[in-house]
Amino acid sequence: MTPETGGILIGILVAVGVGNRFFGSRARLRVTPRRLEARGSRIPQGIGIEVVNLGGSTVRIDEVGYLLPGAVHSRIAPAVTLQNEPLPLDLAPGARITVRGHIEEADLRVLARARCAYARTDDGRLASGTSPEFREFVGFAGALFQGTEDAPEAVAG
Repeated sequence: MTPETGGILIGILVAVGVGNRFFGSRARLRVTPRRLEARGSRIPQGIGIEVVNLGGSTVRIDEVGYLLPGAVHSRIAPAVTLQNEPLPLDLAPGARITVRGHIEEADLRVLARARCAYARTDDGRLASGTSPEFREFVGFAGALFQGTEDAPEAVAG
């Protein structure tokens, strides 16, 4: 190996190392709404919001909920994981949580207008996501109020 090739190789390795350190440590979350079902039953019990930390460092999840038209947020309160842990919660790299809320009529009115689910970190970063199950649930909630004064506005999705 010549000195020039060695210098180029070292430069490439340093650049890759710095890139991995920078991009691997930033918060990257995947947010996916999931249908919750009781064990042994295919009857939906509501919607849970799964949050997965795809980044290289621990992040603190402060809030989860639904994003409504006009960039309005409707958080789940009280937000509790399926393991009965309240938010805020630290999420290690590769770890996942599913947050659930009790679905009542008022929640269905919100869900009928929801565009997607979101998670917010303690430093204000927002990650969002949707799923076929979520769109189906939103459609179901919207159908409940169709023809009433509480009917949601049509949302392009």
